Amino acid sequence: MSTKSTKGNAVIRAFTNNKGGTGKSTSCVNIAALVAMARPDSAVLIVDLDPQSHVARFLGLSEMAQGMCIGNVLKDPSRIRENIINASLPDYPRRNLFVIPSSRELEVTVEEIVALSTVRARHGVNTLNTLLADTLAGLTETFGYIFIDCPPNLGSLTNAVYNFAHEAVVPTATKAVDFDGAQEHTLQLDRLRRQMPDVIQARLSYVIPTMYDARTRQATRVIEAMRSVYGMETVTSPVPERVEVKEAPENGLTLYEYSVATGKESQSLVAYAGIARRMI
Repeated sequence: MSTKSTKGNAVIRAFTNNKGGTGKSTSCVNIAALVAMARPDSAVLIVDLDPQSHVARFLGLSEMAQGMCIGNVLKDPSRIRENIINASLPDYPRRNLFVIPSSRELEVTVEEIVALSTVRARHGVNTLNTLLADTLAGLTETFGYIFIDCPPNLGSLTNAVYNFAHEAVVPTATKAVDFDGAQEHTLQLDRLRRQMPDVIQARLSYVIPTMYDARTRQATRVIEAMRSVYGMETVTSPVPERVEVKEAPENGLTLYEYSVATGKESQSLVAYAGIARRMI
């Protein structure tokens, strides 16, 4: 279900959900890393739009990312190259995986941009909707895949993200309350597409059931409900809830790297690998 880009050569996917704790960052980081491994001929970029800066932490890049932030780029696009870091570590080469990190400074930056856009709108100029597309346009020729890790609440950046991305990927925990939240989120995207067809180009491409415990009836029922609402093609194989899903990012490693380091097989890794193959 891949979408070929109309902007450069990049396929652009936003990992998004209005609810936190759904495995959004974990899914984004691991799928991006697996795509990079499968496509060594193609550069892969993760753009972190979450001020909690999970991407750099999950990949063991926190020290390297000091002072770097997507907020710097949104304020001054000429600084884009100096805010991109290669994700390689001495023991874990990730030569074609790159990151634009985030930080708490992003919150301040977005507030400033919103205030400036409000002033410009009074004069008939509003750049907020195309903010990301305008800022990152030059990268769509360099990178074959761009993955955006969105915060739990996009707020003012909602339209900008959905203008830039081709696809919305929604990881959601396999609990009834989380599925309800995911449906509200995807309905919001549908409304935006109808209300602003010239602005919003992203479409829902995948729903990823996360934190799946096959032993519980609730998880099984939620999976069935997801498939009923979104269809078998849109809902991916579920990602099992396993201890390595938490331990890998705590050690700054992807699930693949953690599996190699520990010598343990991971059913969660198998699930993410299957999803990554669908996205290539």
